[in-house]
Amino acid sequence: CNSTYNITTINMTLKNEFNFSEINGSLEFNAEYYLGNGDYKKELEYKNTDNNKSNFQFCIYPSNYSFYIEDIISYYSPSYERREYFLDEATLTNNTQQLSLYLLPTTDTNVFTIKVTDEDDQDVEGAFVRIQRWDIGTNNFYTVGMIKTTSDGTGIINLKLNDAWYRYQVIYEGELVKTTEPTKESTDSR
Repeated sequence: CNSTYNITTINMTLKNEFNFSEINGSLEFNAEYYLGNGDYKKELEYKNTDNNKSNFQFCIYPSNYSFYIEDIISYYSPSYERREYFLDEATLTNNTQQLSLYLLPTTDTNVFTIKVTDEDDQDVEGAFVRIQRWDIGTNNFYTVGMIKTTSDGTGIINLKLNDAWYRYQVIYEGELVKTTEPTKESTDSR
């Protein structure tokens, strides 16, 4: 955001997944965003690696246009594991989207592998998986991270085992194709 691009379209806040408190960290992203059918496309790279902010904003101009974005947001903090969030064919307008980006301390997590296969048990490359933590007290789900599957159908994320309920939403070619029931993970793969 600056004096020209001054309409906040995404307000991102880094938070601790366990207690929802804000934490200072770093954020990096590489985005392509464009108007209309993509005739006017702009690439943008942003990097703040100083671990000194809990809030980051993405702004647009002018306010009467809709922008479309393809983005990988990577965020991390000292003593916390890095996570990613994907904006795939997302629309940006003058209505600010509030995006909480959750992290967990490294000591509380395990490397967790997610594998996506189709009905023929073939690996699915390019599927997005939203990992959502279930807050039983409020009966709400919070997206705590995302992965995009590689050629072998897998992706990794650090999760808390044996002490948190997670569900997974698989998005493929822009369509939500599966939502799992919440489960308390006890192994390092699903």
